[in-house]
Amino acid sequence: MKKKLVASSKSSNNIAEIPAYLIAQVAKNENNTLSGFCANDILTHAIQEIDNARNLVGGKIVVLDSVNVEKVIKKYESFGFMKYGALFQSQSELQPMFLDISKIKT
Repeated sequence: MKKKLVASSKSSNNIAEIPAYLIAQVAKNENNTLSGFCANDILTHAIQEIDNARNLVGGKIVVLDSVNVEKVIKKYESFGFMKYGALFQSQSELQPMFLDISKIKT
């Protein structure tokens, strides 16, 4: 997966880091008190802003650590995010996810 995301000419054993944009858990709670805001709007805006930055400075991967709740994971998957790696063990389990923004049509 690392080789596919970063560079096809490099060995995945020689790739220690993947440059990426990191976003917070914006779709974590659909029950907010702010009227007019929802996870879809926030994610759409965040992805558009990252794409604007990508056009200026490059890059193509967006990562996040989703809470391990099926409804939340499905929300991120509906935007094209995919699970990768093992769950992080903490107070709540976190599922790493990524999006290849270069494949998103804006």
